[in-house]
Amino acid sequence: MTFLNRIISACTTYPQRNAFCIQSKYYTYSDLVSIISSIQKELEENCNNEQKIGIVVNDSIETYASILVILLSGRTYIPIAPDYPIERIGQIIQQSNIKIILSELSYNIYPGIKSINTAKVQTKAGKSEINVRQFQLDERDAYILFTSGSTGVPKGVPLSYYNLNSFVAAFFALGYDLNENS
Repeated sequence: MTFLNRIISACTTYPQRNAFCIQSKYYTYSDLVSIISSIQKELEENCNNEQKIGIVVNDSIETYASILVILLSGRTYIPIAPDYPIERIGQIIQQSNIKIILSELSYNIYPGIKSINTAKVQTKAGKSEINVRQFQLDERDAYILFTSGSTGVPKGVPLSYYNLNSFVAAFFALGYDLNENS
């Protein structure tokens, strides 16, 4: 079972179980599916087939849902820390050729880059379901993490879908038992 199948299975099998506890607030798998569905719809309407999507990362349900949206679509996400200096963020955007950023901000601080407010889109009504693009867990990049590098200039380190899935499989092979009660 792939890591993505595990996530979908948990969402469909245990919709009323807690999926996340963030800042003392609980979110069920059903809540997660609703937010994922809304972000997916908004991204599909605005993405123009872009494969690399920036995500301003916070400890929020919108950030976790955004990551899952990107992974479930077979795209690549690039995490952007909101406390990075704007120059560093600009270098990451330029090196990655990002055209779209998912963010909880109600305004766009990245000139020339389309920003989708993930906190706003979750309020849209409609049937909540997760759309999963069928693709192989191959060497395509799942995400690119930028480090400072030895020169101080951000350097992208990619992690493929295959590697991410292998990591999750190795985790479970060690005997860790994560289930609906974890």
